[in-house]
Amino acid sequence: MISVIMPFHNEETHIARAIQSCLDISAITELILIDDGSTDRSVEVLSNFHDHRLLLLHHQDGLQKGRSASRNLGILRATQPWIAFCDADDYYLPNRFAHLTWAENIQGYYDDIISESSGERMTNQDVTGIPTDLLPEQVADYLISHQENRISLLGLVVRREALLQQELFDTTLLTGEDTDLIWRLALRTTLQHGNSTSPVAIRGVDGSNVYLNEVRHIADKYAFYQKWYALLPELVLSSKGKQRITDAYLYYYVEHRMHRFPLWMRRLFRRILNVMS
Repeated sequence: MISVIMPFHNEETHIARAIQSCLDISAITELILIDDGSTDRSVEVLSNFHDHRLLLLHHQDGLQKGRSASRNLGILRATQPWIAFCDADDYYLPNRFAHLTWAENIQGYYDDIISESSGERMTNQDVTGIPTDLLPEQVADYLISHQENRISLLGLVVRREALLQQELFDTTLLTGEDTDLIWRLALRTTLQHGNSTSPVAIRGVDGSNVYLNEVRHIADKYAFYQKWYALLPELVLSSKGKQRITDAYLYYYVEHRMHRFPLWMRRLFRRILNVMS
């Protein structure tokens, strides 16, 4: 019933946990692993698993093509009607899919997940999700209008047919590609909260996370909002949703163009533009 897409690049430390969490769930009938040019022992770790549900894919010539291209390859090779995602440093909890009703009129379900970041002395856990009482037609505007609320790709399961209609992940976006796809799905399909009573998966955040590189983070955010700002004329959104995109685009335009300028000057331009991060 469900194909899980798991891209990986040099994840020998975590990948066994991620795989086992998927294989422990009977609703998962296919686990597609995409090696994104790994140079460590990640592929060797897979030899410890003997399960007919596993399928290992590689990019041509063993190249590293990024998360979007890797996930797209997995989706195109998937054979099941429903698609879910689990990165190699994340893992599912036993209740991942047990509560879902698989209604014919719903093209995707989303549930809360836990984002877990570990430091030298402690581990912090934050729940990622949006309100459970939103109607499918309210989801897109809520996601776009409310900056701090989002659906995690790890908590999403969607019909393969709906993904194929959305042109899959945008390979031109280095980060934010998951948000970009989820926004498109929310605007054009019916997404519904799965109504789980507790989070369904754990997302790991470690020191190698790309968002810790500020300059790259700002450049990627600018690319994301530049795309959505250009789409504004054709989007059916509330004035709050459109303003959010406009404000974010202006903010990251300034940050991207002026990150080498003194902080006081950047703050002055932000105040003039009246935008928020």
